[in-house]
Amino acid sequence: MSLALQLDRSEAVAGSITRSREVAALVGLVILLTVVFLLSLVLGSTWIPVRRVIDVLLGVTVDRDAAAIVIETVRLPRSFTAMLSGAALGIAGLQMQTLFRNPLADPFALGVSSGASLGVALVVLGSGYGAAAAFGVPLGVRGDVLVIAAAIAGSTIVLGLVLAVSTRIPNPTTVLILGLMFGYAVSAIVTVLVGASSPERLQQWAMWGFGSFSGSRGSASACSRR
Repeated sequence: MSLALQLDRSEAVAGSITRSREVAALVGLVILLTVVFLLSLVLGSTWIPVRRVIDVLLGVTVDRDAAAIVIETVRLPRSFTAMLSGAALGIAGLQMQTLFRNPLADPFALGVSSGASLGVALVVLGSGYGAAAAFGVPLGVRGDVLVIAAAIAGSTIVLGLVLAVSTRIPNPTTVLILGLMFGYAVSAIVTVLVGASSPERLQQWAMWGFGSFSGSRGSASACSRR
C-alpha cells in the first residue's frame, strides 16, 4: 500500500514539474515574441527609437511624422502578417501530424509544397503549357490572386491524392513514402517547366520561392490605436 502511495506521489510531483516547465516555456516564448515584434518595428533601413515606436502603438501622440507613417503603413502590417503566417504554419503542421498520426508528416514529406510549386510554375512559367497561363488574361484576374489560387489548387490536388491513398493504406510510414513519391514526380514536372522557360519568368518564379512580406502594406493606424 505504501509503495502505491509513493508511486502516486512521484507521478504527481513529475506532473507538477512538467506543467511548471511548460508554463515557463510559454512565458519565455511570449516575451521573446514581444521583443522580436518590437525589433521588427525598430530596425530597418531607417532606425526608429523604441520609445517612439511604443508611442505610435499606444497612440500617445498625434504627430504624424515620417516615423509614424513608416510604422503604421509599412512595418506594422508586415510584422502582423509575418506573425500570423508563422502561427498559421505551426497550427497547420500540428493538424497535418494529427491527421496522418505521424510526427514526421510535413508539407515537404507529403508533396504539398511540391504541388504548390507546380501550380505557380504553370502560371508563371507556363505561357504555352496548358490553359493556366492564359486563363487570367481575358478575365482580368490580378497576377497575385492568380498565383495564390494556383498554389492552393496545386497543393490541394496533391494533398487530396495523398489522403485518398491514406484511406486504403493503414500504415502511416507507407503513406509518407508515397507522399515523397508524389512530391518527386511533381518536382520533375516543375524541372521540365524550368528548363523550357525564359530567364525573366524563371526569375519571377524564383522570387516567389524565396517569399516576401513586402506586399503587406496599408494603413494600420486604426489597429495600432485600439
